[in-house]
Amino acid sequence: FDQGWALVGQGQYEEGIACMRQGITGLRATGSQLGQSGLLCTLAEAVARREAVALGSHYRHTGSGC
Repeated sequence: FDQGWALVGQGQYEEGIACMRQGITGLRATGSQLGQSGLLCTLAEAVARREAVALGSHYRHTGSGC
């Protein structure tokens, strides 16, 4: 999970998010529920960052925006 978060920080969103999801899946497979809410929140932040970058890229290419 942590490696995935680091990848997101480097702008490698797809790889990072996939790694984070694998980490959460692995944790769930152990039956542990401790800490899952924090991990899910961090995953949501990673997805939001990816979407914000994609949206910003769209506006730069179309010339649209405020």
